[in-house]
Formats: sequence, C-alpha cells, structure tokens
Amino acid sequence: MGVRTVAETQGVPHRLVVEGVMDHADPAADDRYRRFAARASAEVLCALLDRAGPSITEPGRTRPAWRTPA
Repeated sequence: MGVRTVAETQGVPHRLVVEGVMDHADPAADDRYRRFAARASAEVLCALLDRAGPSITEPGRTRPAWRTPA
C-alpha cells in the first residue's frame, strides 16, 4: 500500500512525503546510495517542517513539536 492509501484508510487529514532517489530502476544497481538517499530525503523533510513554522508547533513551544527537545 502507498502512503496516500494508508493515510486515507486511517483518516489522517494531512500528509507529506519526501522520497530520495537512489538509482534509476537499473536491475543491476546495488544499494550503495540507499543511506545517502534516506538521509537526503530526511533532511529535506526536516527543512520543510522547520519552514512551516507555527502551523506545526504546540502552544507555548518555541521549537516545532516534531523535533526532540534540545
């Protein structure tokens, strides 16, 4: 199942997906770029969430709610 299908099934009102490309569907490709692609997509997602600002913060918090405390 895709992220959209699962989110709709579970009643999730909002979702954001960031994917990293690690190969070009080459059957002979190896996984050497998997960690890089995962890290790159995670960093992009973090940057997008940071830019969203107050829309994803809890009242009284200065850091976005999705981040762990400093």
